[in-house]
Amino acid sequence: MPLRRVQGGEAANPVDYPWFASLALQDGNHQCGGVLVDTEWVLTSGHCTGCKSGDGCQKDELTARFLLTPGIAQKCADNVTVEKFYRHPDYSGVGDDPSGVDLALLHLSRPPKCDLGKVALDDGTYSRVGFTAQLLGYGDTGNEPPGGVLPMQLRSAQLPILAVHKYVPDLTSYYLEAHGPNPKCSTGNPWDCNGAPTSASGDGGGPLFNATSKAPVVIGTVTGNGFYAPIAAHRDWITSTVHPDNNPLPMILVFVIIAVVTVVVFAMILFYRLGYNKICFRDNTAAEDPTNEGSKYEALDSEA
Repeated sequence: MPLRRVQGGEAANPVDYPWFASLALQDGNHQCGGVLVDTEWVLTSGHCTGCKSGDGCQKDELTARFLLTPGIAQKCADNVTVEKFYRHPDYSGVGDDPSGVDLALLHLSRPPKCDLGKVALDDGTYSRVGFTAQLLGYGDTGNEPPGGVLPMQLRSAQLPILAVHKYVPDLTSYYLEAHGPNPKCSTGNPWDCNGAPTSASGDGGGPLFNATSKAPVVIGTVTGNGFYAPIAAHRDWITSTVHPDNNPLPMILVFVIIAVVTVVVFAMILFYRLGYNKICFRDNTAAEDPTNEGSKYEALDSEA
């Protein structure tokens, strides 16, 4: 699995980012990062759902851990198992090797025991070349010995956004690019881009976000070193998966049906008033005048 880590940057306090999740495997080891986008939904990367059992995680293989602060008791610290995951329909990675649109949504088995808040989804406002974004993750720092475990110290780094719609051949899709200076990054190879500060092992699925707005706004999720799946481009998929009842297509169909019914009812009323009423009047006159005297009077009037 290619490296994905926060290199450079500085230590961060999980209490300042309660909506950030450490996604752990059954053995308790940190796998990826993620963020709460709704009460029971975590946004992460598609490759984070590969796990070790094959192409996709099995039930209860992933746990979302919030306010993970080893050695420090937190009242709202919580571990919540993942009930089901949904990969983006254009994700084409195998196992934990990403390809295509590297996004996934995790439906938790229950809400966290405390209100941890959530992040907003970027609509393109904050993903612009020249803007600075913040990276967050539990990944390694690049200073660990070979074979060492990931440090459980949350770290943060400020990164300049260099591109918002860059095609990355190794990932077969378009990605947002943000990292420190490194000539190798310009080649578009996400595994060569290691110029600190940047992201890699253990940071996959974690957020690149705007921290200057009133509420944090997630701009991208970590896929490869310096490359992030852009949220603005796939915002509709996220919202329609988390809130299927708000899917705009069914609402449009409802409006169309209402409009058709309204037109039909209006046409029936108009037909009744202009035509059907006259027919009924004539039929009623004939029924009430069996001698047909009324017709004779009408004929005399017309002759006169």
